[in-house]
Amino acid sequence: GLVKSFGVFDPLLKASYTQFMSITLSVCPLGRELKHLRKALESMGQTLVPQEVNGRAYWECKDLRLVCGGHGKAQFALQTAFFIQYFQAQRVIAVGAGGALSSDLKACDVVSVTEVIEHDYKQKFDQEAPLPRFLCEEELVEKAQYFSFLKKASLSSGDEAVFYLIL
Repeated sequence: GLVKSFGVFDPLLKASYTQFMSITLSVCPLGRELKHLRKALESMGQTLVPQEVNGRAYWECKDLRLVCGGHGKAQFALQTAFFIQYFQAQRVIAVGAGGALSSDLKACDVVSVTEVIEHDYKQKFDQEAPLPRFLCEEELVEKAQYFSFLKKASLSSGDEAVFYLIL
């Protein structure tokens, strides 16, 4: 590697080195999703190097770091925040399986998210409050248009699953 191992100083040296790189963090909620992503990258000839920090596994591939965020919003947020800080990541890409509430989306579509809506907020806290909405970074949404295979859509998130009964 570029940096010789100095034991206890390794994390400090690694942090200094990564500040000159543009790190992208790819976070999968579940280990099995991460496993599929790793296999896909390896099938394209990418070399993934397994690593660990504070008992958390991750994989390195050039300026990309693959991590498991964990199941549930709180666990995913905590793991993602830890790895953003550790790697000084400039970009975060959430990768995982999800369901579609739109007939425009089919199985295996790749979606560029334009906004995130928390669908179960009213049910738990305030029946009168509007649903929390968070717009995604406009510049990234615009850049995603250059990839013809991407579909644009809103993401519905929450602690409870969304089910519709069709009679």
